Amino acid sequence: MMVDTGSSSCLLRPESALAAGLKFTSRTVLVSGGKDRVVPVAGDSLVKVGQEIESGVEVIMTPLDGVRRVNSRIDGVLGQSFLGRMAVLLDFKARRIWLRDEAKAESANMDATVATPLSDGRIAVEAMAGGKSVRLVIDTGASHLVLACLMGISRTDPGLAISNGGIIGVRRLRVADLRVGTRNWKDVEARVMKMGNGAQADGLLPARWFDAIYLDLAKGVVRFRVS
Repeated sequence: MMVDTGSSSCLLRPESALAAGLKFTSRTVLVSGGKDRVVPVAGDSLVKVGQEIESGVEVIMTPLDGVRRVNSRIDGVLGQSFLGRMAVLLDFKARRIWLRDEAKAESANMDATVATPLSDGRIAVEAMAGGKSVRLVIDTGASHLVLACLMGISRTDPGLAISNGGIIGVRRLRVADLRVGTRNWKDVEARVMKMGNGAQADGLLPARWFDAIYLDLAKGVVRFRVS
Protein backbone atom coordinates (compact mmCIF):
# COMPACT_ATOMS: atom_id res chain seq x y z
CA MET A 1 0.00 0.00 0.00
CA MET A 2 1.22 3.49 -0.82
CA VAL A 3 0.71 6.02 1.98
CA ASP A 4 -1.09 9.03 0.50
CA THR A 5 -2.22 11.84 2.79
CA GLY A 6 -3.52 13.66 -0.29
CA SER A 7 -6.16 10.96 -0.88
CA SER A 8 -9.42 11.36 1.05
CA SER A 9 -10.12 7.62 0.91
CA CYS A 10 -8.26 4.33 0.83
CA LEU A 11 -8.06 2.85 -2.66
CA LEU A 12 -7.64 -0.72 -3.90
CA ARG A 13 -7.25 -2.04 -7.42
CA PRO A 14 -10.00 -4.50 -8.49
CA GLU A 15 -7.88 -7.67 -8.22
CA SER A 16 -6.82 -6.85 -4.65
CA ALA A 17 -10.32 -5.80 -3.62
CA LEU A 18 -11.69 -9.13 -4.87
CA ALA A 19 -8.97 -11.07 -3.01
CA ALA A 20 -9.76 -9.13 0.19
CA GLY A 21 -13.46 -10.00 -0.09
CA LEU A 22 -14.62 -6.40 0.20
CA LYS A 23 -18.35 -5.71 -0.10
CA PHE A 24 -19.13 -2.75 -2.34
CA THR A 25 -22.53 -1.33 -1.47
CA SER A 26 -22.52 2.11 -3.10
CA ARG A 27 -20.85 4.32 -5.67
CA THR A 28 -19.17 7.72 -5.53
CA VAL A 29 -17.39 10.15 -7.81
CA LEU A 30 -13.62 9.88 -7.51
CA VAL A 31 -11.70 13.02 -8.50
CA SER A 32 -8.08 12.36 -9.48
CA GLY A 33 -5.94 14.72 -11.48
CA GLY A 34 -8.96 16.93 -12.14
CA LYS A 35 -10.90 14.05 -13.74
CA ASP A 36 -14.16 12.60 -12.39
CA ARG A 37 -14.88 8.87 -12.37
CA VAL A 38 -17.79 6.91 -10.84
CA VAL A 39 -16.35 4.08 -8.72
CA PRO A 40 -17.61 1.38 -6.29
CA VAL A 41 -17.33 2.02 -2.54
CA ALA A 42 -16.96 -0.42 0.36
CA GLY A 43 -17.90 1.84 3.24
CA ASP A 44 -17.60 -0.64 6.10
CA SER A 45 -14.14 -2.13 5.59
CA LEU A 46 -11.73 -3.39 8.23
CA VAL A 47 -8.18 -2.06 7.77
CA LYS A 48 -5.16 -3.17 9.78
CA VAL A 49 -1.75 -1.48 9.70
CA GLY A 50 0.76 -2.99 12.09
CA GLN A 51 -1.10 -3.35 15.37
CA GLU A 52 -3.67 -0.66 14.52
CA ILE A 53 -7.10 -1.87 13.41
CA GLU A 54 -9.94 0.39 12.24
CA SER A 55 -13.43 -0.67 11.21
CA GLY A 56 -15.94 1.18 9.07
CA VAL A 57 -13.19 2.51 6.80
CA GLU A 58 -14.18 3.71 3.32
CA VAL A 59 -12.30 1.86 0.57
CA ILE A 60 -12.76 2.71 -3.10
CA MET A 61 -12.09 0.29 -5.96
CA THR A 62 -10.20 1.81 -8.87
CA PRO A 63 -7.54 0.54 -11.32
CA LEU A 64 -4.75 2.84 -9.99
CA ASP A 65 -3.21 3.05 -13.45
CA GLY A 66 -1.02 6.01 -12.56
CA VAL A 67 0.37 4.56 -9.33
CA ARG A 68 1.16 1.22 -10.96
CA ARG A 69 3.09 2.94 -13.72
CA VAL A 70 5.49 4.07 -11.01
CA ASN A 71 5.53 0.77 -9.10
CA SER A 72 3.63 -2.27 -10.34
CA ARG A 73 3.84 -3.92 -6.90
CA ILE A 74 1.46 -1.38 -5.33
CA ASP A 75 -1.99 -2.85 -4.71
CA GLY A 76 -3.62 0.19 -3.16
CA VAL A 77 -3.45 3.54 -1.43
CA LEU A 78 -3.67 4.08 2.32
CA GLY A 79 -5.58 7.35 2.49
CA GLN A 80 -7.17 9.67 5.00
CA SER A 81 -10.25 7.49 5.63
CA PHE A 82 -7.78 5.47 7.75
CA LEU A 83 -4.92 7.87 8.51
CA GLY A 84 -7.23 10.75 9.45
CA ARG A 85 -8.51 8.83 12.48
CA MET A 86 -5.22 9.08 14.37
CA ALA A 87 -2.02 11.05 14.84
CA VAL A 88 0.52 10.06 12.19
CA LEU A 89 4.27 10.74 11.98
CA LEU A 90 6.01 10.00 8.69
CA ASP A 91 9.80 9.97 8.97
CA PHE A 92 11.17 9.88 5.43
CA LYS A 93 14.83 9.70 6.46
CA ALA A 94 14.25 6.78 8.83
CA ARG A 95 11.70 5.24 6.42
CA ARG A 96 9.29 4.67 9.30
CA ILE A 97 5.71 5.48 10.29
CA TRP A 98 4.53 6.08 13.85
CA LEU A 99 0.83 6.10 14.79
CA ARG A 100 -1.25 7.46 17.70
CA ASP A 101 0.66 7.96 21.01
CA GLU A 102 4.01 6.95 19.53
CA ALA A 103 3.57 9.58 16.82
CA LYS A 104 2.73 12.26 19.39
CA ALA A 105 5.76 11.41 21.53
CA GLU A 106 8.19 11.31 18.61
CA SER A 107 6.98 14.67 17.25
CA ALA A 108 7.15 16.62 20.52
CA ASN A 109 10.19 18.72 19.48
CA MET A 110 9.22 19.32 15.87
CA ASP A 111 8.30 22.76 14.46
CA ALA A 112 4.56 23.49 14.17
CA THR A 113 2.62 25.48 11.58
CA VAL A 114 -0.98 26.65 11.10
CA ALA A 115 -3.15 23.81 9.78
CA THR A 116 -6.75 23.51 8.60
CA PRO A 117 -8.71 20.22 8.60
CA LEU A 118 -10.81 19.97 5.44
CA SER A 119 -14.28 18.43 5.27
CA ASP A 120 -13.02 15.79 2.78
CA GLY A 121 -10.73 14.33 5.48
CA ARG A 122 -7.46 15.88 4.33
CA ILE A 123 -5.36 18.49 6.15
CA ALA A 124 -3.92 21.70 4.70
CA VAL A 125 -1.40 24.35 5.74
CA GLU A 126 -1.33 28.06 5.11
CA ALA A 127 1.51 29.13 2.80
CA MET A 128 2.79 32.00 0.69
CA ALA A 129 3.55 31.13 -2.94
CA GLY A 130 4.97 33.84 -5.17
CA GLY A 131 3.59 36.50 -2.84
CA LYS A 132 0.09 34.97 -2.78
CA SER A 133 -1.58 33.42 0.26
CA VAL A 134 -2.54 29.82 -0.52
CA ARG A 135 -3.87 26.77 1.30
CA LEU A 136 -1.94 23.61 0.40
CA VAL A 137 -2.88 20.00 1.21
CA ILE A 138 -0.03 17.97 2.73
CA ASP A 139 0.41 15.21 0.16
CA THR A 140 2.79 12.25 0.51
CA GLY A 141 1.89 11.19 -3.02
CA ALA A 142 2.98 14.44 -4.69
CA SER A 143 6.43 14.81 -6.27
CA HIS A 144 6.05 18.52 -7.08
CA LEU A 145 4.29 21.56 -5.70
CA VAL A 146 0.85 21.65 -7.35
CA LEU A 147 -1.20 24.84 -7.74
CA ALA A 148 -4.79 25.23 -8.92
CA CYS A 149 -5.18 26.46 -12.47
CA LEU A 150 -7.72 29.06 -11.32
CA MET A 151 -5.11 31.22 -9.55
CA GLY A 152 -4.54 33.46 -12.55
CA ILE A 153 -1.03 32.16 -13.19
CA SER A 154 0.46 32.96 -16.60
CA ARG A 155 3.71 32.15 -18.45
CA THR A 156 3.52 28.39 -18.11
CA ASP A 157 4.83 25.54 -20.26
CA PRO A 158 3.00 22.29 -21.15
CA GLY A 159 3.88 19.10 -19.29
CA LEU A 160 2.64 15.76 -17.98
CA ALA A 161 2.00 14.40 -14.48
CA ILE A 162 1.03 11.03 -13.02
CA SER A 163 -2.02 10.88 -10.74
CA ASN A 164 -3.75 7.88 -9.15
CA GLY A 165 -5.93 7.72 -12.24
CA GLY A 166 -3.18 7.88 -14.86
CA ILE A 167 -1.19 10.40 -16.90
CA ILE A 168 -2.68 13.88 -17.21
CA GLY A 169 -1.74 17.09 -18.97
CA VAL A 170 -0.54 19.96 -16.76
CA ARG A 171 1.22 23.29 -17.06
CA ARG A 172 4.74 23.76 -15.66
CA LEU A 173 6.11 26.90 -14.05
CA ARG A 174 8.61 28.10 -11.44
CA VAL A 175 7.53 29.85 -8.25
CA ALA A 176 10.05 32.44 -7.10
CA ASP A 177 9.39 31.97 -3.40
CA LEU A 178 7.41 29.52 -1.24
CA ARG A 179 7.07 29.80 2.54
CA VAL A 180 5.41 27.35 4.95
CA GLY A 181 5.77 28.28 8.61
CA THR A 182 9.47 28.96 9.19
CA ARG A 183 10.56 27.04 6.07
CA ASN A 184 11.34 28.88 2.86
CA TRP A 185 12.13 27.58 -0.64
CA LYS A 186 13.41 29.59 -3.62
CA ASP A 187 12.80 29.04 -7.35
CA VAL A 188 10.43 26.09 -6.89
CA GLU A 189 9.34 23.99 -9.86
CA ALA A 190 5.56 23.54 -9.80
CA ARG A 191 2.69 22.00 -11.73
CA VAL A 192 -0.56 23.82 -12.49
CA MET A 193 -3.67 21.68 -12.76
CA LYS A 194 -7.39 21.68 -12.08
CA MET A 195 -8.20 20.66 -8.50
CA GLY A 196 -11.77 19.53 -9.21
CA ASN A 197 -15.15 21.09 -8.51
CA GLY A 198 -15.62 22.19 -4.91
CA ALA A 199 -11.90 22.02 -4.12
CA GLN A 200 -11.17 23.31 -0.62
CA ALA A 201 -7.48 23.99 -1.23
CA ASP A 202 -5.30 25.88 -3.68
CA GLY A 203 -2.87 23.06 -4.31
CA LEU A 204 -0.68 20.28 -2.95
CA LEU A 205 2.52 20.44 -0.90
CA PRO A 206 4.87 17.44 -1.23
CA ALA A 207 5.42 15.93 2.21
CA ARG A 208 8.74 14.48 1.02
CA TRP A 209 10.24 17.99 1.05
CA PHE A 210 10.54 17.54 4.82
CA ASP A 211 12.70 15.05 6.72
CA ALA A 212 9.64 14.13 8.77
CA ILE A 213 6.07 15.37 9.08
CA TYR A 214 3.41 14.90 11.76
CA LEU A 215 -0.34 15.15 11.06
CA ASP A 216 -3.22 15.16 13.54
CA LEU A 217 -6.46 15.82 11.68
CA ALA A 218 -8.66 15.78 14.79
CA LYS A 219 -6.65 18.58 16.45
CA GLY A 220 -5.72 20.41 13.25
CA VAL A 221 -1.99 20.11 13.95
CA VAL A 222 0.91 19.81 11.51
CA ARG A 223 4.53 19.60 12.65
CA PHE A 224 7.62 19.15 10.53
CA ARG A 225 11.37 18.59 10.74
CA VAL A 226 13.97 19.66 8.19
CA SER A 227 17.76 19.39 8.16
